[in-house]
This record gives sequence, C-alpha cells and structure tokens, in this order.
Amino acid sequence: MRGDRRARRRSGPAGGRPGRRRERIRDHRVRAARIHRRATGLLQGACPLAPHHHPADQERHREGGAHGDRGLTARATVVVRASQSRTPARGAIVPIFHHRGRAVVYDRWGDGPPLVLLHNAGTQRHIWDDQVTVLRRSYEVFALDLPGYGESERPADGYRLTDYARLLEAFLAAGGHTDVVLIGNCLGAATSLRYAMTHPDNVRALVLINPLTWNTVSGGRCGPLAWADARLPLGPLADRLALPGPVVSRIINEQLGVRGRQRGLRHSPRLTAHWGDRGRLRALHGLVQDFPNYRELDTFTPTADFPPRCMIWGKQNRILSAAAGARLADTLRPQSSAVLSDCGHLPMVEDPERITGLITEFLGSAAVRPYREAGPLAR
Repeated sequence: MRGDRRARRRSGPAGGRPGRRRERIRDHRVRAARIHRRATGLLQGACPLAPHHHPADQERHREGGAHGDRGLTARATVVVRASQSRTPARGAIVPIFHHRGRAVVYDRWGDGPPLVLLHNAGTQRHIWDDQVTVLRRSYEVFALDLPGYGESERPADGYRLTDYARLLEAFLAAGGHTDVVLIGNCLGAATSLRYAMTHPDNVRALVLINPLTWNTVSGGRCGPLAWADARLPLGPLADRLALPGPVVSRIINEQLGVRGRQRGLRHSPRLTAHWGDRGRLRALHGLVQDFPNYRELDTFTPTADFPPRCMIWGKQNRILSAAAGARLADTLRPQSSAVLSDCGHLPMVEDPERITGLITEFLGSAAVRPYREAGPLAR
C-alpha cells in the first residue's frame, strides 16, 4: 500500500500536484513570452526605424552629416558601428572620443561657431535631433552621449558632476574649440553651467533647460531617490537590472507634460532607447549618489562678465521642481527665460519647434556677442 501511494505521488492523478506544477510553468512561460513581445514591440515595432535613425536622421546621414574626427586630435577616433539586429543602417560611421580610456560617442553636423548639446540623465544624444536640423545651418553642432548613456561606454565610476565637466573640458580642448555655445537639459544643463563656472572665457552663451541642482531635484519626484540610495544597497541592483518595455514606458510617461502625453511620446524610440539594457541604471545610481554636490549650482552668483544665459522650464516637470527653478532664476539672473505651460522634463521632444525657436532667438539677440573665431583656450 505504501508503495502504491509513492507510485501515485510520482505519476500524479489528473489535476494532481505535478500536473498543476507543469501548468504553472507553462503559464509562466506564456506570460514571459507575451511580455517579451510587448517590450520588443515598444522598442522596435512602434516605429519601423531604429532608435538612432528616425526620419530626421535619414536626411542627415544621406548628406554625410557625421564628419568623423575632423578638427579633433588623435585622442578622438572614428569607428564603424558594430552591426545590431535592430539597426537597419549597418556600418554607419560613428565618431568616438576617448576620455580616460572610455569611449564617448558623439555626432557632428554643419560648419560655423561650435555648439554643444548635452542630454539629460536617462536619455541620449538623439533627443536633440529636431534642434540639430535647424542649428546645423549656422553652427558646427556636437551632440554627445554622456558616459553611461546612449552608445557611450558604461564605466564602473565617473558619474559625478565634476567628472562630466572634465569630460566636456577635454572634448573641447581636444578639438581646439573656443567660444562655444552650450545647451543642456537637466544633467546636461548642470554640466554646462559647471564648466562655465570654471571656464567662463571659453563660453559664448548658455541655454539651460530644466537645470538639475540640489534644490530642483529635492523638490521633484527624484528627491526621495537620494534618501533611498543612502539607505539601501542599490548599486548591485543597478548593475544587474534590465527594465522591461512597459516599465520603461511608464518612466518616460512620468517625464512628459500633457503635450508629450497627447503625442504618445512614451513609446518614442528616441526616449525608450537603451533603458532596457542591462546595467544601464549604473549611471543613474552614480548620479543620485552625487546629488548633494549639486548644491554649488544653487549658490553660484554670476558676475557681470559671466556668459549670457537663457533658462527654459517645463511647467509640468515632475522630475525636477519648476518652482525651485524659478528661485534659481533669481540667483542666475538669465538674460532670457521661458516657461512652457504644457511641457514637462523633455520639452525639446515634446514641443521641438518652440524650443528651437527659443534657442535661435536667444542666440541671435543682442545679449549674445559675436563669435570670436580665434583665441586661446581658457585654462
């Protein structure tokens, strides 16, 4: 009898425990496959173009917009992008700048006075593609993937504000670029301002969009991350975690104002690209750890000869506090400012025409002096 019971347990009656276990495994696999297809659809099927080649890109690549390392020293090289299954334009030339042994990918377009575009944390250089289309007509435009983001390498460390400012310094020095225009969003704005604080003579103008400071981040939804990061072991998790597509879309949606949500930008490949890469959160972890050092931007008071500034905020920004941004404007005293009532943290994508217009209007104003074509780099 005991042997019969053991035999029944091994074989299991219809609907018994082994059968239920097999059903649960099968259901789990079906759900996993469904989630994978949905995530893949968000990153690929939502747009037949790859994350780095939407319509604004195709025209520029036909024109040979990426000019490689012209004007840069031997520290910058040009390589061929490795084939990727979701990148139709295989073999596209990608300029790479090497800084401290790390590869930093960038694009270069146009000719004229130098202008650098720096993205916010979590995105990559192609958020500026709409602005590049216009700015390249009058400027030599550089759009960088900051370390840890986009196609640039992900070092184990080096995600402090001072690290990003030193990268920008090295990039400009390697190319001999002087009297530059710096345009940044969030982290990119903070990096631009930090560089200008130490190299004011080498900056012609600043466009600061949703600038990240201690006060602006503390008043937004990212503020609690600093508290959690100080108390929880998030570093190892950031190295291993790969976010599924639905989670990425929710993260993007939190950054959008009503205009971006109505346009369905939470599925935009430009915004969702690379969020699902394993270890991509490492840079965000390093950024959160460095939040307290952004206090110096809140207390900085520009002198009369500091480069002219334009400050732009999305009023519906939930990541950073637009109210704290208004107080920051009282300290930085920008020559031009604007608040976009229906935009959030990503106004260059949410309302590209408006942002491009504000940039070109400011750079063409009397507040911005003519370009100095020659002159030594500020040290």
